[in-house]
Amino acid sequence: MIDINNTYSDLPSEFYHRVKPSASINPELISLNTELASFLNIDTKDKKLFTDIFSGKSIKRDSKPLAMVYAGHQFGNFVPRLGDGRAILIGEVKGKNNLLYDVHLKGSGKTMYSRNGDGRCPIGPAIREYLVSEAVNSLKIPTTRSLAIFSTGEKVYRESNLPGAILVRVASSHIRVGTFEYFSYKKDFKNLKILADYSIKRHFPNLIRRKDKYFIFFSEVVIRQLKLVSKWLSFGFIHGVMNTDNTLISGETIDYGPCAFMDHFKKNKVFSSIDYGGRYSFNNQSFICFWNMLCFANAILPLFDNTKSAAKILELELSNFKKKFTDQWTSDMSLKFGSKKNKIFDEDFFKSWTELLESENLDYTNSFLKLEEILLLNKNGNKNIKQTNKIYIFAEKWIKILKANSISLDSALKTMRENNPYYIPRNHIVEKVINEGVEGNFNKLEEVYKIIKDPFKKKKGFRPSEQEPKEDEKVFSTFCGT
Repeated sequence: MIDINNTYSDLPSEFYHRVKPSASINPELISLNTELASFLNIDTKDKKLFTDIFSGKSIKRDSKPLAMVYAGHQFGNFVPRLGDGRAILIGEVKGKNNLLYDVHLKGSGKTMYSRNGDGRCPIGPAIREYLVSEAVNSLKIPTTRSLAIFSTGEKVYRESNLPGAILVRVASSHIRVGTFEYFSYKKDFKNLKILADYSIKRHFPNLIRRKDKYFIFFSEVVIRQLKLVSKWLSFGFIHGVMNTDNTLISGETIDYGPCAFMDHFKKNKVFSSIDYGGRYSFNNQSFICFWNMLCFANAILPLFDNTKSAAKILELELSNFKKKFTDQWTSDMSLKFGSKKNKIFDEDFFKSWTELLESENLDYTNSFLKLEEILLLNKNGNKNIKQTNKIYIFAEKWIKILKANSISLDSALKTMRENNPYYIPRNHIVEKVINEGVEGNFNKLEEVYKIIKDPFKKKKGFRPSEQEPKEDEKVFSTFCGT
């Protein structure tokens, strides 16, 4: 039994366009996230029934599929109407935590928001999102998730003919900053209020009866966003396309097109092939997070009776953004250095670390593992701990700080082990999986999937150092792809 409802379809017709998925000609299941299916109470025993429903070939009565409308600032430029051009919301399912989760089919066919697109998705972008979103979830970063990948039985034309696919995306909701911008720009304040009330009921039900609910709503969204982006930075993740239409009010990562985890650290690193000015570079992500929240504040301002007074309060909230973000980032980074205390490392300490990584062209993820090795040597009284290598010199200073703050090396190691992954979905490895998938071979997909689902545990036969790309394997750009 699979129960799918759709509360979003109960909203006024201005919120969406009803449309049925059309891409599944002869769907076949490629990969299934059984753990997520179980959490969502989805019965997968009948593979044909599961395939028909979640590829969009068969529509359950209460599903009421639709394409959501929204606007958005794309690379700083406002587009008044975007919307789901290649994805369809088939409805919601209830998880074991009793909360609703959207089920979205990416690559499911044309909608009225497709513009000049075909609404299809090649197998490559589906594989990328399937792997990277689940890796991000395993790193304890809030994210949309991937339930399954299906082949559609048709070819999708891009630079060449490629196998078509559908990715089943799951999210707390798909309500974006751009959704609020859409109604605010149209001066449709009635529906703007309906959207805000629906969002609060869905994500912040404790605010429903509060008179100041819209102020608190804004504050809560800001906190979720800054926590999210801080987590990205702590793991060396570059989103690549932080447009307001890719900014969910739930505080989850969405859109895994031109995203990537850094190998060798560069603070201004850009992966997106269309980010010519570095707007969404690694180091600029905190500023863009602030900028997106400023757009959100402007969009919801009409919700308040006294807009001048409200503007001052929202402005005050945003004036504290930088401090709140720095505090959060310091906390997240401290964990990676073995401390649950937030104040023992300062910004200069972290800056000296990233400058070391960049000047020595060191791998971001593996350098934290190297620190763990050094800490273990120190703990075991190894006499050869002092070396001229700069990372060892840095480690001496770091270990002194730990000891000065009464943090035992055992405790530091335990904290580091919980916050520094052995494995991330490195770009060159994802590309290999995609290349094999295009040829119809998904063995590598399943192998890599199992590794990234448990990134903090060392796997037999897989050393993190071997995950780094060779010179001819390096990936310098990533693409939206769909």
